Amino acid sequence: MNWAPVFLGISVVGLEVGFIYAYKNGWAVSTASIVQSAFIAVALLFVGALLYHEVISISRIIGVGFCLVGLFFLNR
Repeated sequence: MNWAPVFLGISVVGLEVGFIYAYKNGWAVSTASIVQSAFIAVALLFVGALLYHEVISISRIIGVGFCLVGLFFLNR
């Protein structure tokens, strides 16, 4: 058995449990989804760079910037 499906399953379960706890603590459905998507975009940038030696290009940095700007306006 390959290790990738196991970690993918664990991460999907972790994301869903995180959503359940966020909703349980009173987060709005739209807010929790946007925060989760932005966090995953930033986390995957670092995971790709550290574990898979992907290049962090300007377009990826701009994408992370858009995520952070979106979170700023969301919390404003």
